[in-house]
Amino acid sequence: MTLHTDSGVISVVISVSSILEHTSLSGLLMVSFEEIYGGAAPVQTLSKPTSPPPTKTLEEMRKELAWTKENLQTTIEEMEAANEELKSTNEELQSTNEELQSTNEELETSKEELQSLNEESVTVNSELQNRMEDYQIANDDLKNLFDSTQLATIFLDTQLCIRRFTPKVKEIISLVATDIGRPIAHFSCSLQAIDLSETSRQVLKTLDKYEAEIYDTNGRCFFTRILPYRTTNNVIDGTVLSFEDISARKKVELALIDSEKRYKNLFDYSPIAIWEEDCSSLEQALFKLREQGISDLGDYLAKNPEESLRLFKSRRILAVNNAALSLFNVLNKEELPIKLPQLLRDDATQLLLLQLQAIWNQQEKVNLAFNYTDLSGNVLALSLTWTITSDHQGKLNYANIITTVLPQNQEAL
Repeated sequence: MTLHTDSGVISVVISVSSILEHTSLSGLLMVSFEEIYGGAAPVQTLSKPTSPPPTKTLEEMRKELAWTKENLQTTIEEMEAANEELKSTNEELQSTNEELQSTNEELETSKEELQSLNEESVTVNSELQNRMEDYQIANDDLKNLFDSTQLATIFLDTQLCIRRFTPKVKEIISLVATDIGRPIAHFSCSLQAIDLSETSRQVLKTLDKYEAEIYDTNGRCFFTRILPYRTTNNVIDGTVLSFEDISARKKVELALIDSEKRYKNLFDYSPIAIWEEDCSSLEQALFKLREQGISDLGDYLAKNPEESLRLFKSRRILAVNNAALSLFNVLNKEELPIKLPQLLRDDATQLLLLQLQAIWNQQEKVNLAFNYTDLSGNVLALSLTWTITSDHQGKLNYANIITTVLPQNQEAL
């Protein structure tokens, strides 16, 4: 076959054959071109099968293929080795990178720790500054409290030496600022019948407080209290002496005592029979009945007669004067509530109902006229007045009810 090329016309022999030896190349055809020099080669048609190539050519091709496979295998192995080396290098680089990253993180952590320590130092410094300001404010408050208080107070240490005192103390003991640190025993006191040093020593020994009302040389009365000085950790670190001027209160107290004595004398020696009752429990019992929905007390007591007796027993006699004891022939206030119902007979039931109704309706006074036969057999027409007093707010005081008994032709006090 002739072919036209750039260099001219050449003659070639074209051979087509199937590949039978290699299963991986089955189904393929091998086309070969062989140039003929010096003459024209016969033309062969494609339809006519060609004869297989010479054995030498196939053997060479097998060798070349085997050599190619070996080279390819070697190349693959070298590539795998190179890949392994690259992988190992990559792992080393990655490990180095991780170490560098870890070092960087450690440095970052150290930086954060230093920053945190710095912030903590700033916070602690700020807290200390605030605490100093709080201490200064507390010290100022304490100074102003000591200067303004009307309570005379002395703080002693465990050696009974003066630690601190309020200006009011100067009215009892002559102290100045330079006396701080000196023993309390070195100073004279205007209070009578008390040794401050010895009493403080006893308080330190027993840890019991000392309280007493003591007069000074000028006639003033002071409520004196000596307590152990305890720290916030509950450690005894001295004593605290306080002196409260109660002269005005003492005068009022003495006046009340005198007034009570005069009232008792008037009460005991009055010719009118008088006794004082406490019906607060009775008032509470009636309040509970009202809470239970009872609206008509008289109807309820008529249906429950035993309730009247129970309510009557809840009263308490506080005091009875001599005229009442003599009139009803009782020895003391305990006998009066027992004998009175027997002496009044039917009138006692009427009196109780009147009293219960008065408390139920919040009345201030109940009057009852009755006849009473004394020990001599004389029939006396008496008038009983049951009066509920009021407290300072104008509210009825059922704990203080006054009962008076006198002849019917006389007015009750």
